[in-house]
Amino acid sequence: MMMDCGYAVGLTLVLAIAVAVAAWFVGRATGKMREANAWVILAIIVVSLVVLQLGARLAVMTLWVYGWAGVDPLGVCGGQLQVVTFGGTLVVIAAYVAAFFWSFRRTRKGA
Repeated sequence: MMMDCGYAVGLTLVLAIAVAVAAWFVGRATGKMREANAWVILAIIVVSLVVLQLGARLAVMTLWVYGWAGVDPLGVCGGQLQVVTFGGTLVVIAAYVAAFFWSFRRTRKGA
């Protein structure tokens, strides 16, 4: 039964939106740089590492949410919660990369 996947999908969407907003600001800061600035580059690296850690922790956060809701995590999503959270991890990382490059290009073009 796929009816219990709402928590996993909802958590993935919330995390992807938060990551995309962070990537938007980082992309704009990078696009506004005229020459390489060590502090901005360091901030980009740190934010990227945080995004990767959040993506990697999505499965743990999802298990915690299902446990908090009193639902058996092994029975949700037709027993395929690991596959759903793996796909969610890819969505989070793709949201970061897409938002970063989109805001970077918009800033460089002056739009």
